[in-house]
Amino acid sequence: MKIEVTEEKIKSYHKDACESLKTRIEKDFPALFEVKLEVGKWYKYKNNYDDCLMVWNGSKNTYGFYNGVYSETLFFIDTFDKMPATDEEVSTALIAEAKRRGFKKGVNFKHNKISYPILLNKIFKITSNNFEFKDGHMLCDGWGIFKEGLWAEIIKEEPVYEWQYVFYNAAHRPFISICFYTSKKEFLKNTHYLKPIQKIKDTKRIRE
Repeated sequence: MKIEVTEEKIKSYHKDACESLKTRIEKDFPALFEVKLEVGKWYKYKNNYDDCLMVWNGSKNTYGFYNGVYSETLFFIDTFDKMPATDEEVSTALIAEAKRRGFKKGVNFKHNKISYPILLNKIFKITSNNFEFKDGHMLCDGWGIFKEGLWAEIIKEEPVYEWQYVFYNAAHRPFISICFYTSKKEFLKNTHYLKPIQKIKDTKRIRE
């Protein structure tokens, strides 16, 4: 007996089926579940050995995650049983990678490699820990920190050491400066009328 079943019906059965039954349905109706790869789109693949989440780049080397490790030079095998990744899956992976790289509140970064021509080499400061994945980009504070496989560069500032100084007045009586200075040269520039000084090492601190 021949029964006609619509494409929509088969896909609805597939959606509600267990994993083993999904595999059987996909095997019986391969044309209905064939994934047509689109350049720039994220896809996933997982078996007993590999856990892949990467972008299709037209048979060229691409970027993404292989067993949880991010790389800019991955090879996308278009013959495996790939499935389109959801924005939530991609966002979760990219947010974890952003945090691993050190993107967080208070960090400075610049777009020295990312293709944002207007923002190139300008330094931005992250003011919150809110991340957002939108249109293939990873954003923080509305600024892009990831685009087309490339991450912005975190700027690591060297700590600035500051000291107070003892100075001597005309009567050669010692006084401690009110302000902190990064060097003796800076102190003399601002207080050139004072006599030679000495540094109070115990008051050393790091200015953030």
